[in-house]
Amino acid sequence: MTYQQVQYKGQKKNISISVIDNQEFVLLQDIHDIFPKITVLLSIEDNPIQFEMDDKGNRLLPLRLKAYSNDVLIGYSPDDSDTSDNSQGTIAMTTMTMVTKTKEMLLPLLIKLLFFLFIIGLELKSKFFPSSAEAAPLVEIDENNSTEIVEKKHNVTADDTDELIKMNIDFREQERCLNVQRPLISQEMTSFSNILEKGYVTGVTFNSSIGENKEATKIFSENLKVNSVLTEVTFNSPLRDDEIEAVTDALKENEKLESVQMVGVISDRTTELIANALKINKKIDRIIINGEKVPYFDEAPTDNLSMVQNKISDIGAKVLASVLQTNEKLESVDFSVNRISSDGAKYIAQALSFNEHVTSLDLSKNKISDDGAIAIAEALKINKSVTFLDLHGNQIADRGAKAIGEMLSQNTTLHYFHLDRNKISDIGAKHIEKGLCENKNLSMFWLSGNQISDSVNTEIHEKVSEVNKGLLW
Repeated sequence: MTYQQVQYKGQKKNISISVIDNQEFVLLQDIHDIFPKITVLLSIEDNPIQFEMDDKGNRLLPLRLKAYSNDVLIGYSPDDSDTSDNSQGTIAMTTMTMVTKTKEMLLPLLIKLLFFLFIIGLELKSKFFPSSAEAAPLVEIDENNSTEIVEKKHNVTADDTDELIKMNIDFREQERCLNVQRPLISQEMTSFSNILEKGYVTGVTFNSSIGENKEATKIFSENLKVNSVLTEVTFNSPLRDDEIEAVTDALKENEKLESVQMVGVISDRTTELIANALKINKKIDRIIINGEKVPYFDEAPTDNLSMVQNKISDIGAKVLASVLQTNEKLESVDFSVNRISSDGAKYIAQALSFNEHVTSLDLSKNKISDDGAIAIAEALKINKSVTFLDLHGNQIADRGAKAIGEMLSQNTTLHYFHLDRNKISDIGAKHIEKGLCENKNLSMFWLSGNQISDSVNTEIHEKVSEVNKGLLW
């Protein structure tokens, strides 16, 4: 089997290539299994790749693109630019790319200019005001905010670097991050924490357990509670129960940390610990706990709360729903590939009825049936913030489809909706058709992979296209 490489937000994945009529294509539904938010693909020349069409100019189903097995295709999603005007979606994407490249070219020049002006200012000060001249502090340009020049108060010294090497810790100076390769013993953790206390390091990655024992882990946890500089902590290996408890306990007190990422399949117990921390700490911007390797810092996921491919059941869904009701930082939420059934979906639906901050919700590949779909549909009649919803790969049938159709006739906020690969038949599809014919706000809608006949599927496309000509399927 051959593959097409697709890159999206720093992550590169292999998508299987399908052969249809002796031609190689990439199916959009296969892309969405890995990157559900991608709406536009660009070639290496930044040219939008068009969907294949028939002789009449209609898109062929299932939606497909020509494969370029020797190239890497770049994906874009609604989060990358304003695609509210569907007829100009690809133009917006291309424009965004040009603007980004221009910014990347100008930023280094701007940084050099600011540094040059600063040095001139210091020389003028020492020349015309000698009595007040002092030794200039060591300075650096803050590349995250090129308009500011900040003082480097506590750099990592040569002695610190030697100590880090002895502990098999890599110092990524440009990112101001430490990469810990093995568990540390208590004495090493004390030295490690002393370096963190200097206030220069902003990110830490653990590629194994934190410490050899509870004592070493506690030393790091106590440092994390009061650390005012660290913004990102990543754990690239499953943690012990005592380590998870120590980290979540520290999160309740730390007021500066912005992102915590973990790898490892978690249960409802760990979910509850995370939820309790988020109820207290409402400043943290991102919690990622996925059952696969965490990307590097420059490839960070876009979700605020991501718990993908875990063992979260309805019990865990209940505590997570309680967080959604109170934490205003959480805008993009991903609970896909878990064990959430309709009961868990009801808890989340109740939270959506009160929440006006979540804009993206992914519940794909769970065990949600009709009752859960009905609850979510009722919530979206009230909710005015969710613009992206993914329910693909569940067990939703005709009763759920009827409720969804009624919701679509009333909802004016939803723009991107995955309902593919469920158990909807022609009967449920008719209800969805009615809702779609009354909805002019949807930009993309996925219904493939259900139990809908070709004739009904064609009828839905024809009737809905008369009302919403810009809708992509």
